[in-house]
Amino acid sequence: MDDESLTGNWSEIPPEESPFSFLDPVRLVADILGSTQNAVYPEVQPGNGVLQIHGNIPAEALISLVGSVEPGAVTDVVLSLEPETYRLKKVVITGVAQPEDEPGTIRVIDLTDFNVETTLEPPI
Repeated sequence: MDDESLTGNWSEIPPEESPFSFLDPVRLVADILGSTQNAVYPEVQPGNGVLQIHGNIPAEALISLVGSVEPGAVTDVVLSLEPETYRLKKVVITGVAQPEDEPGTIRVIDLTDFNVETTLEPPI
């Protein structure tokens, strides 16, 4: 084994060095909902009864998800809601948000298990 093999030991890193330090799910959802433009809604999808709202969002609304964004870019967005509670269940974002994105890039955000306690355990 070389010096770069996995040891199974955990080490703490400062929050500012974490690749996930900028991700704030609550802010992300608020930014997406607050920035949706040209909304066409609601559309009930046959078979699953989900309400869907179609619209656009500026890439800047995704900064808490992707970090750097393509200036002036606008992506398509589909918001899927539970019809009984109007709770947001899924967000599908299509288009260029970051400078290195391909034109058809798709990002899917599934929102589940609201207010459910969870336990994080180290892998292996």
